[in-house]
Amino acid sequence: MSLSATVWRLTDARGGLAQCVISERDGRWHVMVCQGSKILIAERCQSDDAALMRASEILDALKERGWTEPLH
Repeated sequence: MSLSATVWRLTDARGGLAQCVISERDGRWHVMVCQGSKILIAERCQSDDAALMRASEILDALKERGWTEPLH
């Protein structure tokens, strides 16, 4: 059985939407940041806490580069 959750969504300067999904499958945790059909970042983490921490780090880094939360 697998589990997936979208933990955040951001918009770039051109209005492109990206989302971060954390998923667990067979005891492995994955952080993926996707924009449309493109995978921008894909990383494996040791635990759910590590995956959430990494997702938060990526969120902060993108916000520093001008990404914002969607208006809707």
